[in-house]
Amino acid sequence: MIKISLIKPPAPKRKSGVIKKLILISLLGLALWLFFVEHQDSRFMEKEGFSIQQLLSFPNLENISKQKIRAFLEKTGSFMVTNGKKPSKRASVNSAVKVLVQPVVITPNNRVFEALGTGRARLSVQIYPAVSEEVLEVFFKAQDKVSKGDVLLRLDNREEVLAVRKAEIELKNKRSLLGRYEKAVKEGVVPESEVDSARADFEGAQVTLDQARLAVEERLVKAPFDGVVGIPNVDPGNRVNTNTPITSLDDRKILHVDFEVPEALAGSLMDVQAQKQKITATTPAYPGRTFSAYISAQQSRVDPDRRTLLARASIQNDEDLLRPGMSFSTRWRISGNDYPTVPEISLQWERAGSFIWVIRKHKAEKIYARVVSRQSGRVFLEGKITKGEKVVIEGVQRLRPGTEVLILGEKNP
Repeated sequence: MIKISLIKPPAPKRKSGVIKKLILISLLGLALWLFFVEHQDSRFMEKEGFSIQQLLSFPNLENISKQKIRAFLEKTGSFMVTNGKKPSKRASVNSAVKVLVQPVVITPNNRVFEALGTGRARLSVQIYPAVSEEVLEVFFKAQDKVSKGDVLLRLDNREEVLAVRKAEIELKNKRSLLGRYEKAVKEGVVPESEVDSARADFEGAQVTLDQARLAVEERLVKAPFDGVVGIPNVDPGNRVNTNTPITSLDDRKILHVDFEVPEALAGSLMDVQAQKQKITATTPAYPGRTFSAYISAQQSRVDPDRRTLLARASIQNDEDLLRPGMSFSTRWRISGNDYPTVPEISLQWERAGSFIWVIRKHKAEKIYARVVSRQSGRVFLEGKITKGEKVVIEGVQRLRPGTEVLILGEKNP
């Protein structure tokens, strides 16, 4: 006889207990996260008698009493377990957002403009001969200081000297003839027309002599102004023409540095020039040394393509240290208006624009402000901000308009 026995399937396990544990762990985890944001450590949990490992392990969850969990949640201030009662004052203080603040400071928006330029001498020329001829003598060497009119070079002028002597003799003869005719015309021996002709010949001889002397003068190359000459490019015996450079001549008592200024600073540039405000200039030739300069000129118009204005700074070169062609970095301060300034870290942005969080009556207020400029880690703002107001620099992520705050490092009510 065959017995058939039915095997009763095992009853499904209840999952309600596991779900409750998961919900409780989720709540505890969220509370822990909020607690660590406020306190950044777990010393409080150790003080309450349980650890994070106990909370995160299923088997040991029953070892934590409900009283300890309730005390932990109330202590964090993240969840108010009040059983319908009004939250305590201690819990309200713990719920306030902790922030660090700095006072708003009123600072003048003084700016510094820097530009690069190339130095050039007050007067600077490249000297060429006026005529084509052979070089007879060179009277200078490099870096010689010369005065206006000093002879630098003499070309072959022997023919021109002879022409001068001939013109002088001719002029002397014409003068004598004119004198005789003038005496004879008084006696009626010579007609008046002969006297006029003799006078014209005399004046022509004077012009011929002047031309001969000019030809001799052109064979002498002279300095057009006081200055310093460069290296001679010719030697005696060289044949030169009007395209042959002899040397350079610079008056470097004052050096000019031309640089471009943006159109927006054209007004400030005029003020600096009118007030004869000093600016500074530096050059790689003398590291660490600063030279005093001033704005001496500016262009009469703005470049329509570059939107810049050409300005000129002048440097007094009394020590004769600077040379034309050196590169210079010019630097000048531009005085500006006073603006509230805050640390850059406090400035926030959103679609509506830039703003900062200001603490007023221990509550956070969002104040929109326009950024004027930035200098040395601080922002110049234009908005409804007053001197001394407290602006939030740490803790801005958790702030909302009207949020109560707890200012760290200060006495709070």
